[in-house]
Amino acid sequence: MSKGGLHAAQSAPATSPSENPVGGRAIHVFLDGSGIDGQVEAAVVQDMRVLRSHLGALSEHTVFEVEALGVLLAFHLLELEDPMTRQS
Repeated sequence: MSKGGLHAAQSAPATSPSENPVGGRAIHVFLDGSGIDGQVEAAVVQDMRVLRSHLGALSEHTVFEVEALGVLLAFHLLELEDPMTRQS
């Protein structure tokens, strides 16, 4: 695992698109921030895209920080969503 920074993984578990009740495609984003083995990191998955970030040692960061980072990563991933694939 590398220290710090934002990393994009090659693949993610496939999710099937579903329909939004008001029309258009629903966007599903899954996120997690956690501490394990004395380290904290966050990961976000949307369709086949994964973003993850390793914050560092649990002694220097809290799980709450990394959970908040997961939310920020989710917003960033949504920003990357291609507007041409969205339906309103």
